[in-house]
Amino acid sequence: MQFFLLNKKEYAFFIHLESFSEDYLVRKIDAVIDVDFIYRAVEKLHSENTGRPSIDLVLLIKMALLQYVFGILSMRRTIKEIETNMAYRTVGF
Repeated sequence: MQFFLLNKKEYAFFIHLESFSEDYLVRKIDAVIDVDFIYRAVEKLHSENTGRPSIDLVLLIKMALLQYVFGILSMRRTIKEIETNMAYRTVGF
């Protein structure tokens, strides 16, 4: 993890994939499952000009997968895990 100063009160950090071992379960799942096809499947269903912005469907699918794999029963708990677990951020959260 690297830190750098944005201004006097803000810090940012980068997470290196090498920080997490290759056999970490989340990295294995991300390497095996490609969910980017979802963007192509739903591109005709979304309008850029009308309505509210939608939730990123790939992110939603990944969240549901995390819930299933790790036995998390609550969406609030899942969101809290994603916010606090740096390893999840290496695979797109």
